[in-house]
Amino acid sequence: WNGSSVARPPARAVSVRAGPRQGSSVPSAQGSSSPSDLSEAHREFEHVRTRGDIHEFVLTRNGLTVLLKNDVSAPVVTVVVTYRVGSANEANGNTGSTHMLEHLMFKGSKRYNKENGRPIWDVLQSVGAVLNATTWKDRTSYFEILPAEFLGEALNIEADRMRDALLRGDDLLRERTVVKNEFENDENDNFAALDKAMWSTAFHAHPYSHPTIGWKHDLENASIESLRNFYGTFYHPNNATLTVFGDLGSDFGAVLETIFGAFGQIPQSPKAIPQVTAQEPAQWGERRVCIRKPGEQTIVYMGHKTPGALDPDSVPLYLLSKVLSETKTSRLYRSLVDPGRVTSLFSWNSFFRYPGLFCTAAFLAPQEDPQAVEQKILEAYEDVITNGVSEDELGRVKAIVKASVAFSMDETFGMANTITEYIAAGDWAKAVDFQNEVQQVRSEDLKRVAEAYLRSAGRTVGVFIPDKTATPSFVRTCASSRDPASPKQPGPEGNATVEEGDKQVTERWVAPLGTPPPNLGHSQAKPSAWLSQRLEQQRPLGDDSMTLTTYRTTAKDVVTIMGCITGGDEHSSENPWNNSVVADFATDLMSEGTRNKNKFEIAETLESMGARIALRAGTRRLRFSLRCLKQDLSRVVALLAEQLQEPRFDEADLNSLRTRFLGEIDNARESPSRAAEELFSTSMYPRGHTNFLPSLDELARDAQGATVDKVRSFHQTLGLDRHVQVIAVGDVDAGEVGRLFRENFSGWQRSKLSLPRQDHKTALQIARPGVRKFAQLVEKKGLEVNIGQPLGFSYDHVDHYAFAIGLFILGGNFSSRLMQTVRDKRGLTYGISSAVEGMDEHADGYWRVNATFGADAVRQGIACTMDVIERWRQDGVTAEELETKKKTMYGSYQVNLSSTQGVAAQVLSNLQRGRDLGYIDRFPEIVNDLKLSHVNEAITKYASLDNVVITCAGTYSGNPLKD
Repeated sequence: WNGSSVARPPARAVSVRAGPRQGSSVPSAQGSSSPSDLSEAHREFEHVRTRGDIHEFVLTRNGLTVLLKNDVSAPVVTVVVTYRVGSANEANGNTGSTHMLEHLMFKGSKRYNKENGRPIWDVLQSVGAVLNATTWKDRTSYFEILPAEFLGEALNIEADRMRDALLRGDDLLRERTVVKNEFENDENDNFAALDKAMWSTAFHAHPYSHPTIGWKHDLENASIESLRNFYGTFYHPNNATLTVFGDLGSDFGAVLETIFGAFGQIPQSPKAIPQVTAQEPAQWGERRVCIRKPGEQTIVYMGHKTPGALDPDSVPLYLLSKVLSETKTSRLYRSLVDPGRVTSLFSWNSFFRYPGLFCTAAFLAPQEDPQAVEQKILEAYEDVITNGVSEDELGRVKAIVKASVAFSMDETFGMANTITEYIAAGDWAKAVDFQNEVQQVRSEDLKRVAEAYLRSAGRTVGVFIPDKTATPSFVRTCASSRDPASPKQPGPEGNATVEEGDKQVTERWVAPLGTPPPNLGHSQAKPSAWLSQRLEQQRPLGDDSMTLTTYRTTAKDVVTIMGCITGGDEHSSENPWNNSVVADFATDLMSEGTRNKNKFEIAETLESMGARIALRAGTRRLRFSLRCLKQDLSRVVALLAEQLQEPRFDEADLNSLRTRFLGEIDNARESPSRAAEELFSTSMYPRGHTNFLPSLDELARDAQGATVDKVRSFHQTLGLDRHVQVIAVGDVDAGEVGRLFRENFSGWQRSKLSLPRQDHKTALQIARPGVRKFAQLVEKKGLEVNIGQPLGFSYDHVDHYAFAIGLFILGGNFSSRLMQTVRDKRGLTYGISSAVEGMDEHADGYWRVNATFGADAVRQGIACTMDVIERWRQDGVTAEELETKKKTMYGSYQVNLSSTQGVAAQVLSNLQRGRDLGYIDRFPEIVNDLKLSHVNEAITKYASLDNVVITCAGTYSGNPLKD
């Protein structure tokens, strides 16, 4: 499973702005299993082949390809429908069609729509499903991750929108504004702008030349008729693959019967599916593109033409990209990142159906010369061409890939997501073969492909140059050249008219609706009393200085460990250090060398096993995590102990780290999100509070003032105490893990730092009429908006869950009030969400609504958002909304506990907050017991628009927060 081979930047996705998945479900008794006699599993399906434990079928009457994999490690399934159509299938003038259809196909279908009370988002999110869609060059994918009992509902939805999506003109009008906001958010990202320029310069004839989101003019002028034609051309079962991975049981016949009930009556396409026929002509010399616009960081981006994903040279090129930039031992890290010449870089080989690019992008430190950095990249290429790659280098990247494959098996979505890219490339089975192909690559293969493809004749170089005085060049288009049939565009107030023809839908037999959501008032309210009963806890050092919790799952060979010790940013901000970044620098430098190993030896040790160790300083705790194969656990734990207890703290390493840190600060100066966040936090909290965000200038000063002596002095206060928690999940033996931590940590000193129970400072009192602050940035057309208030309590308050679920109803997912009104109904934003935040380390937190708006919609967007909040506060939530969101949270809880990382993160979070092991089982009951009156009382008590804080950042003529 080659998840990291997917080309960057990531595919387009419909954002729900509801936050990432965290936490998760419960492994059951055993792992993967597969039934026998697949050739006769179902009369309507032909068994095509089996590779590994993935089984391919075809629905003979319409050509739908079906991939099944049984994995009973958690009661969860992943469903993905992959259409073999992407931006490469679009013609000039209609770019962005696939992505626009991705949005519209969530707006409703014949059986799932607002009019009949069953919109897609509501139906799926009410059972806790994680759902979304992504568009990329050669494919579009729609996916759901949900409790296995609701598989039938997900299949029915995907079948219904395959041919019966409504595709209405008024929906297009609203989604056009949403996509425009998404486009502008992209334009805020200087690398995204350079990436568009790179591909359009490198490719002249092939449609890889245009971005997946489309060109702005095409987005603004897309008609519903052209989109319906595009939908009618490509969205058919014989142009799709249905992937169903997860807890399917032992009877594939029953699963196939459910699939047949959903998809069996859909006919195949009446005409052959058009294929991409354009071929890029030979390139005869280097091409260059330069972008000058306001910004902070220079970027050098280089691409060379390479063959498609299924070409035999694709795997050597993939490994070459890792040799060049994957880790600290990589060649470009040593020559550019480690000396502090660039803050970061990456190399990747595009994983597309047709020839693409082998790319390297470098983000320069201040005052670095882009020509000199470009030359260093070319020298690294030339060194591979001339001298090849050592067996040690190749062996390390192979070990990284081997471990990555094992890690990807930890959850069904990771496997299905990787398969999706191989479907798009032309053969899903190559994903199963990938590991063997990697092991067969020889060092001379990397030298050969470098010589064949990294030549100047196929090179394109892009450079982004920050220039605060730069202005764009526009050439006006004659008004008569506009398509008179294009829909009218919205004016300043968003008014427009569109003509919409009648949408014809096909009558067909459909399977019964899926099982209704569980009744949380009965047995389903308890996801299991057995998860906590299978958690084992011990004191491996014989005293209270460390608590180790282990949980054995069916994740074969994979071990995930997470933990924390006392010590963070708040500690280093106090005497004697008085520096907010010393804790961060100390943590980062632990990976740069120990008493016995330099940073490259550490990296080589980890790479040889494909293992990962991560260290991060938080507010008051240093957090660590590791992932490795079971066979390597003893070596990885020993290395973790060495990094924590015996760091080297080298002056040169600190200087390099400081340079990178200052470069990242400069880059953050042009971020609307960072600017709005700083205004928001400093308006609500005093300096010294956990939730107070220092300015970028303050962070830069602290970075300049951090010395090796201060870092070393801070580290000397770290050690063991009663707050040290370690969680080990996966293929683990409790006794063995305890022995490893006892052997490696028993000699460490006691911590000299304290962990206070609560903050010594509280939030500011916000007087009426509240706070309004705006930060004017240059050329940032996507504006970031925050609306909220301090709450005055933390996570253990009696009103916490009541208010939190009320806020979840307001803006927690796509079916929430804010998304349904501000985005879905009004089309004013790409994403808007609300959540309770800032309660880390028992701090008094706050509630916040966060959104992005285009400059032409920001005033309307804020006004609409405030109206939704006020109605939520005045009217409260309904009993139906509350019960639906309880079911959503229950289903999400199952999904979120379906990986070793999810279980480890949830247990660690609970223990850090002083909760016992049984809390992981009690949480759904706590939510289920919430009363409507309590929720509405909490909303009225803690949300008031009389003294709300509103902050905004971006480019606007004037101040959008002033009347």
